[in-house]
Amino acid sequence: MNTHSSPKNIVLSALTGLLCFVFFVTSGFANAYSNVLAVKNGDHTSSTKWTTSATLPPAPVVDLEILAPFLAVSSTKDPELKANQSPLTRAQVVSLYNSLYVPGNSASIGWTGSGPATCNAGTTDATLRQRILDRLNFYRQVAGLPTISFFSGADFAVGASQASALMQGANSWSAVNPHSPPSSWFCYVANGATAAGKSNLGKGLFGVGAIDAYVDDYGGGNEPVGHRRWILYPPLAKSYSGDVSSSSSTSAANDLWVIANGSDGTWGPRPSMPNGVAWPPGGYVPYQALPDASNRWSFSWPNANMANATVTMSKNGQSIAILGYDSRDNFGYGDASVVFRPNNNAANGTAVSYANPGGDQPYEITVSNFLVGGVPQTVNYTVTVIDPAAAPSVTISGAAVGANGAAICANPASGVSCNAVSAGSYSCNVAAGWSGTLHLQAGNSNRVAARRYATAVTSAQSNQDFAVVGSTLYSCNLDIDNNGLNEASIDGVMMMRKLFGVSGSAQMVSASGVCAQRTIESERLAFLAGQNYDINNSGGAQSLLDGLILLRLMLGMTGMQAVVGTGLTWANVQTQLNNNCGTNF
Repeated sequence: MNTHSSPKNIVLSALTGLLCFVFFVTSGFANAYSNVLAVKNGDHTSSTKWTTSATLPPAPVVDLEILAPFLAVSSTKDPELKANQSPLTRAQVVSLYNSLYVPGNSASIGWTGSGPATCNAGTTDATLRQRILDRLNFYRQVAGLPTISFFSGADFAVGASQASALMQGANSWSAVNPHSPPSSWFCYVANGATAAGKSNLGKGLFGVGAIDAYVDDYGGGNEPVGHRRWILYPPLAKSYSGDVSSSSSTSAANDLWVIANGSDGTWGPRPSMPNGVAWPPGGYVPYQALPDASNRWSFSWPNANMANATVTMSKNGQSIAILGYDSRDNFGYGDASVVFRPNNNAANGTAVSYANPGGDQPYEITVSNFLVGGVPQTVNYTVTVIDPAAAPSVTISGAAVGANGAAICANPASGVSCNAVSAGSYSCNVAAGWSGTLHLQAGNSNRVAARRYATAVTSAQSNQDFAVVGSTLYSCNLDIDNNGLNEASIDGVMMMRKLFGVSGSAQMVSASGVCAQRTIESERLAFLAGQNYDINNSGGAQSLLDGLILLRLMLGMTGMQAVVGTGLTWANVQTQLNNNCGTNF
């Protein structure tokens, strides 16, 4: 049969999907209750998300002595460096998404085993295993964590994880804790039972789809997001994924080895960075990786007391309500964590969005009132959600002489963010590939030529200066509505009506350019009356000479195109215009 690993937004045709988490009990042996995550039936192109189908008893509290050697924070760690902010640039995150995340969406499982008739655990395609490892390392690197590797060859975890996956797929979880499978199970083997106790388990899903489900951690009983915390556990160094596909006698299943079996190398020394682990993380994160099914955001810190931790969030300066805290625990799922659910319904106020953000969307997060060594701590970080297929932002900046706090107008404005002019400078962020105009709004008593970007902006543009001058400095001003642009369909029409002898209100057009500041008819008429469009100093402006040349220039025709048939030379006209009209033709 043709089976493929599932990306997060692909639904597998499967039995009820169960997602379980593993814990250590006081004795040090693995024991857990299962948590439930249902995968709706559907084809491989469905965008239907996971939904809860049941809630099972929570897992028992673990003996923290088992984790104690891995909880110590390096003495070289900067105690003041508390922000969970990935050092990766936007371009690096996009590269990781394209190289580590996307290829997994189409990897075939290639399972060679079979179900209870022969109980052959088999193997999976090497490419699938690499894609699973890639997906794990995508999540870890985006979270600011070091990469991991898979066990290989004769390592115990390899055969044990695959055997466990077969056991999970061949048996019902309805009345059994799958992390402690009974010997009566179909295809039971001792090493598979060991792996079941040391692994994230998924039933009804496999491959990268299982990894996505673990990181999202949807479902009743998964409130502490334990699966996610094991994948993002800083000391995790080695893992392995056992997978089986659905057949007449098995459902799809996954076993992801995450807990050390003695000194087998599953866990290594705690890395010096980051200090805390958040998901979604501080830094850039593709919207496809957000926990949209669970709406559970989390923050972890080693040896912390999260009992009274609180979280505040904001988006574009507006506060986002926290709907509730699913967990404030130190139960032993790696590091102590707070799990919170932000408002995700825009009808109820400012909300997080799991849809494509278009432009980059930052969320400011502050975690407060958790204790480390009895001392209250506060951590700030910014999650910037991106569309990895969209171009990054580019900065346009420059001086704005005489601006006096004027605002910047962009056309088109979508995806453009400009700060208010202050201290004689400004800066605007635009999406790479943007083209348009920027206009400094300096008031009707001033004149500011807009900056035009006819060629797509793909890199930072500095020294894009604005010069604010008095509107009466030049005897000829083509920008009648004062939006910084000389527009033939607006300014040109009013100018030509004046030159043809039309007077009063009949000179006006109802339209205004984007961000025009001179929009009142009386202001326009008064302004137009004071303009001299006699560009060749002939003693009076002529509609079919001066007006024709000016209209051609407004339409983008320069050089000989502007003066052909007029008997004038471009050199003389160019000099006269730029001197008298303040233009830059």
